[in-house]
Amino acid sequence: VHDLPRDQRGGPAPTALLATLDHPRGPLHVIVTCLEWEPAYAADQLAQAAAVAALAADPRLDGPLPVLVIGDLNAAVEHDVIAPLVASMVDTFAAGGGDPAAKTVDSAIPHAPVEATHLIDRRIDHILARDGREGRKLTVTGAFIAGDRPVGGHYPSDHYAVGVDMEP
Repeated sequence: VHDLPRDQRGGPAPTALLATLDHPRGPLHVIVTCLEWEPAYAADQLAQAAAVAALAADPRLDGPLPVLVIGDLNAAVEHDVIAPLVASMVDTFAAGGGDPAAKTVDSAIPHAPVEATHLIDRRIDHILARDGREGRKLTVTGAFIAGDRPVGGHYPSDHYAVGVDMEP
C-alpha cells in the first residue's frame, strides 16, 4: 500500500494499492485507487492523481505487460482534476471503442449519489494503462460496462463497472 499526499484538511489521503500479479507472460502491476470526490477538495484530487500517475510511471514497474490503474477516479477523463493520469496513460475504455456516452454513475440507480451533481451520469470509473515497455503500443480490443442492470430487482452497486479486453 502506498500512501498518497495528505489532503488539505490534514487527514490522510486515500491510498493506492499496488499489487503485482503472477501472469503467465510476466508480472502484471495493478494499481487500485479511489480519489477524492468533493469539489471543495479538487486540489487534493489533483495531487492524488499526480501521485498515482508518478507511481504508475515508476520504471521499476516496466516489463512485458502493461501497468494498470483501476478505480473510481471521481472524474470524467475530460475533468482537469485527473489530468496527470490522463496525460500519462491510455484511457483503455476509449481505446477499446467503448461508447462515448457510457456512464458509470447513473441517476437511474435508486441509491446513486445524486448529491455529487458534477459526477452523476458520467463515466468516472476507469481502467488506465501504460505499456510496460517503451515504444510498444497497447492493444485494446474491446470495452464494455457491466453491472448496469438489476439482479433480483437490485443494482449490484451505486456504480457500474468498466471492463476492457487487452492483448498482453
